[in-house]
Amino acid sequence: MARINEDMERQLITIKAKEYDKVDFLKMGAELEARIKYLQVDNETLVRERNNLDIANVTLQSEKQHLEQALYQTQEELQMFRQAHDQHLDKFDSKFDSITTEL
Repeated sequence: MARINEDMERQLITIKAKEYDKVDFLKMGAELEARIKYLQVDNETLVRERNNLDIANVTLQSEKQHLEQALYQTQEELQMFRQAHDQHLDKFDSKFDSITTEL
């Protein structure tokens, strides 16, 4: 009788241990599912941020092209002013030279 009780108690302990293992396994499964959902949300956030950065990049590239074009035009205007200024200086120098030779 005592042996039967011991065997029954061993079986009961084994069954409880298996149930605890099942609970641990279910808990681990739930934790992994929660982590997966968290990573999915994190991934979606990163995708949205990347899309926003792509849009900002396109906008900045457009602004860069516009500014480069404005810079090129300004440089051309500056070159024209320099040429006109140099021509005026040449005329002034020639007139100054002619006045100094007359004197």
